Amino acid sequence: CITQHPGVMQDMTVAQSVFLPAGLVVDNANQRYLVASAPGPLTGTLPNPFVAVINTANPPPPMGVAEKIMTFPMDASLYGLCEDSQGNMYVTDNVVNTVQKFSAVNPLFSGPANILATFGSANLNEPRGVRVDADGTVYVADSGNNRVAVFQAQPAGSNNYALVTSLGGPAPGTGNAQFNIPTDVLVLNGFLYVTDTGNRRIMKYEIGRASCRERV
Repeated sequence: CITQHPGVMQDMTVAQSVFLPAGLVVDNANQRYLVASAPGPLTGTLPNPFVAVINTANPPPPMGVAEKIMTFPMDASLYGLCEDSQGNMYVTDNVVNTVQKFSAVNPLFSGPANILATFGSANLNEPRGVRVDADGTVYVADSGNNRVAVFQAQPAGSNNYALVTSLGGPAPGTGNAQFNIPTDVLVLNGFLYVTDTGNRRIMKYEIGRASCRERV
């Protein structure tokens, strides 16, 4: 059952027309939504890709005026957005093929100095959904490579990330360990869920094992 929250009954878009809204996250404090948008024409004043924060503790005013906004370069195409257990934010850009990690201290909105890491440019092709597990391992739906790419800090606790393994790819397929344009991932209770868009299915894996436990 899905219940509509009274705080989101009105239009929450930042402008009257947002082009390709792509990511939506509620932070660990359950106080705000972070909306990632791809570039495109807006009827408002935000021609660039942007991430906006809307406080859900108090309903936004009409047309969803955001509390904070961070714009990205015009050649960016933002898609995935997630938060780790420390409150750091991760944003995927499927044009420059990177994941950016922002500090938990005023994440995203303190400018370039708040960027802790940028990684994946040598490994990713059109990254989309991203999630981080309790150990800090980063899972990316690497759509253009038809796989899930897995990154870890090297050494542990640092902000230097390296690709440590992957599942699927590079060619599309229909097998239990294959994907066709995966677009999102979810890490929950020791399992990895993958939205396998091209095959019109959702795959479920036990983290630490390569075999598929279930598919929908």
